[in-house]
Amino acid sequence: MLNIPTDPKKIKAQLRRYERALKKEMDEYGCYNDGTGKRYFLGPLYLLVGDIDGAMNAYKWFEESFPDDSGQPIHFLSWSLALYRAGDLKTAQKKLLQTMFSNLYLIPHLLGYDQGILDVEHSSNWESKDYLNFIPVEFLELWSKDELKWAKKVYGDPKTQKLRDRYIAIQKLLIDESPGPIRSQLVKETSRMENLDFEES
Repeated sequence: MLNIPTDPKKIKAQLRRYERALKKEMDEYGCYNDGTGKRYFLGPLYLLVGDIDGAMNAYKWFEESFPDDSGQPIHFLSWSLALYRAGDLKTAQKKLLQTMFSNLYLIPHLLGYDQGILDVEHSSNWESKDYLNFIPVEFLELWSKDELKWAKKVYGDPKTQKLRDRYIAIQKLLIDESPGPIRSQLVKETSRMENLDFEES
């Protein structure tokens, strides 16, 4: 679990350490290794010190530097919050959907809903309910009442719930579906949903 200082000055120092370490990787190897996932915490840490521009720059850097990275749930959730605070509500909503697909338990947890363990296939630990135990509570406490109200409205929208229900249904089918054309098609559909590649009605 990430240890976050309480002193904003120490958080800023932590940010500088992470950024220096990532820059050093690029300078030495011509690429980022980042086995510890520092890239996922830059945006949330900037939000913790109230630097929205810093958070947005960190997410822009992430998009440019890791175009094929699948991201991490708390990374997406904080990204959605940064976009909301920056006034880009449409993109913030999309990031909230990506958060939902990346971990089906995180948004209910944020909103105080009791989401039991789903009978679905998880391809990584980041998708499981146990992932919630490793999220720094400071990142969840960033959300104000108005911001939670907005997230609740987006999450509770019938279109969102329809997408969520379909995603869960596919994940359940994948538990017993053997390798073959049907499984491949289901995996492709979930991949499109995770990348928000679907028709918006």
